Amino acid sequence: MKRIISFLLGLISIGSWQVFGQTILFPVGSGPFASDINLQTNTLVVVNRNNNSVSIVDLASNTIKKTVTVGSGPTSVVINPTTNRAVVTNFGSNNVSIVDLASAAVVATVAVGNSPRAVAIDTQHNVAIVANLNGNNISLIDLNNNTSILPQPVAVGTHPIAVAYNPVNNTALVANFDGGTLAVLDLTLRVVTSTVSVGLKPIAIALNLETKQAVVANQDTNDVTIVSLTDNSVLHTVSVGTQPFSVGVDTKTNIAAVVSNQNRSITLINLSGDTPTKFTTVISNIGDNPTSLSVNPNTNTALVTNPTSDSVVITPLGFVNNLLFAFDIGDVRSNLGINNLGSTEANVEIDLIDKDGKLLKTASTKVPSRALKHITKISQFLYGTSSPTNTRGFIKLVSDQPISSFLSLITYGTNDASVVLGHSAGFPKLVVNAATNVAPYRSQLMLLNLGSTSASVTITAYDNAAGTVLATKTGISIPAGGFYFSEDIMTDLGLAGKFGPLQIESLNLQSVIGATLLSNANHTNGLFEAVPIQ
Repeated sequence: MKRIISFLLGLISIGSWQVFGQTILFPVGSGPFASDINLQTNTLVVVNRNNNSVSIVDLASNTIKKTVTVGSGPTSVVINPTTNRAVVTNFGSNNVSIVDLASAAVVATVAVGNSPRAVAIDTQHNVAIVANLNGNNISLIDLNNNTSILPQPVAVGTHPIAVAYNPVNNTALVANFDGGTLAVLDLTLRVVTSTVSVGLKPIAIALNLETKQAVVANQDTNDVTIVSLTDNSVLHTVSVGTQPFSVGVDTKTNIAAVVSNQNRSITLINLSGDTPTKFTTVISNIGDNPTSLSVNPNTNTALVTNPTSDSVVITPLGFVNNLLFAFDIGDVRSNLGINNLGSTEANVEIDLIDKDGKLLKTASTKVPSRALKHITKISQFLYGTSSPTNTRGFIKLVSDQPISSFLSLITYGTNDASVVLGHSAGFPKLVVNAATNVAPYRSQLMLLNLGSTSASVTITAYDNAAGTVLATKTGISIPAGGFYFSEDIMTDLGLAGKFGPLQIESLNLQSVIGATLLSNANHTNGLFEAVPIQ
């Protein structure tokens, strides 16, 4: 059993990026073909085409927890996060398996049409929508009692290969591979109400319900069609790599990721604004036979299945920098610097995020190649004001070019500056070299959780001379994408007049970055960034 994780560290190359990623290896002969994520439980469910099973993967540790036998030739899976159950289409046995993920067991097998290829879930009514490729129709299954709803499937078009559920108007969008169309199935009337022409051989659909858009990958025209979920009109067509095979949308960044099977790469499309723009770079190093991807918006990553190498590759979507201490409160303000390391102009999204991971404000900017973009009073810039915003947060940057970045914290009274650098990755175990509350100094602490689930953190303070434990604070819960902040960490630890290092550990292995801001009564300050303990 190959249940190990290998770590890949690539270098930036012209026209593509290869950044820090992970590979989850499956048992030989599994053939992982498709996957879906339950963001609530931080679980990935992977369909293994070659051995008729699904694997349940814990994304906190990237390890396979259970493998469950299903029907013959499974091709797709979708999870209902409310019930924590997965529906798996079995292409070879003309049925679907209902898998309870908590108990890792098949609770029902339901017959459907000929060659079920894809499935979506009407989460409002707990109904599975199954696309039967060689039956040219759709089956509906009531997941409350695991029975077929219709005496006969509903005809939708020629070779339906992908399906997505649109709760905006309770419809199913069905991609007809040999029809070049998107059928709109009214799930209340259970009839096709309209047909939308897209590209040739549409093979995959992804939705962003927040922006009410569908992205359809077209295999033979090497492009994607962007469709409005409000009126099913075609909004845009964007070219991508050769033979697109799968598509996903990062709902937090509104970036579409399209897998090109022939190019073995991912094309990124920024869906924000009036006109979508394709990034000038692509993501390579995603495996030798990428067949599908699932997007994890909590970690800004794509999980790509590779059946011939029995692996799932996890890769970041875009260049991301996270910057602590985006403060515009009291006597401190923050300025932002973005350095474009790429060979072409960078399109950069700037997000200000609060302690709970909630987006406060967002904006975008362009940075010329090799140039430095400097924005003073970044919080006020984002809010569009010249007055203090009284906000305390962190900055997240997403760029289509490699970047480095910094925040300079300026004290109004003295104009003293401290600098914190942007980080794209965190670590579960860190050390801050120094923290104190020896008068007149104090150390503020900020910890940002870059993981995909809430981080359970312990902070331990050590004596600077003897190295003995002074105090330990346990049970600190940091939301995914949020942060913990202490105005005076040594005092919060119950210590008085102490000086020494801090050790920070995420007990459930979430990636964390951190720093202390050392300040005194005269308003001078300095930063100690947390460094990883390997």
